[in-house]
Amino acid sequence: MRKYIYYTVLTAALGFSAVSCNDMLEVEPQLSLSDKVALSSVNDVRVAVNGIYDGYQSIDYYGRSFIVIPEVASDNARITPTNSNRYLNFRDFTYTVANGDIAGFWNTAYAIIARSNNIINNMENVTDGTEAERNDLLGQALASRALAYFDLVRIFSQPYQNGGGSQLGVPIVLVTEIGTPARNTVGEVYTRVIEDLEDAKELMQTNDNAPERFSRAGAAALLSRVYLYKGDYQKSIDAANDASLAGFTLVSGDNYVKSFESYGSSEAIFQLKFEADENRGSDNLGNIFLPTGYGDIRPTFDLAATYAEGDKRAGWIKEGQRGTVTDIFAYKYPGQDGVPGLGSPIILRLSEVILNRAESYARLGGAANEALAIEDLNKIRTRAGLEPVGTELSGQPLIDAILLERRRELAFEGHRFFDIFRTGNDLVRVGQDCPGNSNCTIEYGDNLIAFPIPEREIKANPSIADQQNPGYN
Repeated sequence: MRKYIYYTVLTAALGFSAVSCNDMLEVEPQLSLSDKVALSSVNDVRVAVNGIYDGYQSIDYYGRSFIVIPEVASDNARITPTNSNRYLNFRDFTYTVANGDIAGFWNTAYAIIARSNNIINNMENVTDGTEAERNDLLGQALASRALAYFDLVRIFSQPYQNGGGSQLGVPIVLVTEIGTPARNTVGEVYTRVIEDLEDAKELMQTNDNAPERFSRAGAAALLSRVYLYKGDYQKSIDAANDASLAGFTLVSGDNYVKSFESYGSSEAIFQLKFEADENRGSDNLGNIFLPTGYGDIRPTFDLAATYAEGDKRAGWIKEGQRGTVTDIFAYKYPGQDGVPGLGSPIILRLSEVILNRAESYARLGGAANEALAIEDLNKIRTRAGLEPVGTELSGQPLIDAILLERRRELAFEGHRFFDIFRTGNDLVRVGQDCPGNSNCTIEYGDNLIAFPIPEREIKANPSIADQQNPGYN
């Protein structure tokens, strides 16, 4: 990786086992510890794996930004004229190479990759515990590396279809060391992600970790998403049909909204677990949305209008008041364990897998596949309290109906920006949903869809000095 990151990342990768190695670290600096010393037992590896999940909880990643940004940079969320100045560049598409949120995500994702690499490359040195325990820990590291790479390539590259995978992706780093790797192609990154997930799925034979850690079901669920984004629809269906997912069930419509107020719903496949003592105050995920917090990122009126009368999911959009202003607010993360705004974000859940499969069936086409797509679509609709769609729905109207259901179902969970552009559509915002000097329309293929590689990365790594995304200086 880049020189400026590597010293930080290596410290994190080798040092997060400090909980079990304090005495050793008092004698030997973290950076001088060999991988074999740092990870010599199953317990060391467990502590190292904990460090991976801690990275996902960062405010720069799934702790807030990676959920907020894909909503703000879409037609799902608006930022009010009076605001805390957070995430405005993503609403307006005016971010630059110096943007701190972008650099923060890049650094955090590559730190997770470094931690995962440290485990993956040194499991052969761990001989205690059972083979099943070692395989499970290795599988978690592989799946975690895959998720980080998939998220990086989604943010810093054009969608797979806009170039067929030949466009520039992100550097693939499989060994944690100081170096200057060039950017791999999007296709190469997808291949790496898929290989890691397929290996992880075979290594993790149970769902005992779910949902707070990756499990076999988590690897399968993520594969269904990755294959969908790639356009490999039959493999997306196959992943969604993995037997490990049979143990998860949709929450009832009456419990849908409430299920986001706690950890561990019946459909949560992979979910970060925030405890009450991890309260970040105003920086809790929900507080960027709630009127009792910053409250300046709110649902668009367009999104609110998509929910039909009787749709139980609409309950997370509520009227509230901030100061003297009455408006609609997002209550998807109202609080947890009595802590306002605290939330345990669900990264993978059953309803998304069902919608992945529905869209894949619909895109494959043919009467039999479309019948299965309608069956999946209606699972989500009837759970929400809506009438099922008829069997006459076909072709592009069926795909559009599934994408609309996906927007309603997964709103404010960090999907919308990617769903707009991976499907070849334009982003269009109108009226009150696009105030000020915002870029109200972003066409498919626009340079702004791929965020800039952080400035310090470009300066520190000569191999990517001439590989900045088009449109950024």
